Order: sequence, then structure tokens, then C-alpha cells
Amino acid sequence: MNFPTSLLTGCCMGATSTISAAFVTQTLSILLAKKFYQNGLNPPIFKSSNIEGGDEWNRKLITKFYGV
Repeated sequence: MNFPTSLLTGCCMGATSTISAAFVTQTLSILLAKKFYQNGLNPPIFKSSNIEGGDEWNRKLITKFYGV
């Protein structure tokens, strides 16, 4: 694609902020889950549907937190 250079002047955007935010969010989630486990608690996190028991675990969380 050929964009007029006037559209690109001063343009500051891209995936860097998205990747950084995703990294920070995932790191915090992992650290919080670790704290739960260290205190003998199961964190209320969704599990992958690709693992055994994942769907059942997720349904229980949805019922518990959303009453569905």
C-alpha cells in the first residue's frame, strides 16, 4: 500500500504497547495465581478446554460467578 507521507508523519503506533501490556497482564495473573496456590487456595481462573476436565472446571466457575 502506498500511503501519502503526510498520513505517516508523526505516527506513533504499533504492536509494542500491545505486547508490553499483554506481558504485564499475564505476568500479574501468573503471580497472583502462584500466591493463591502458596496459601492453599485454588485460583478462580479458566482452564484450557483442550485439557482433561477443563470444560467442567470452567462451567463451575461460570455458575459460581455468573449464576448461569
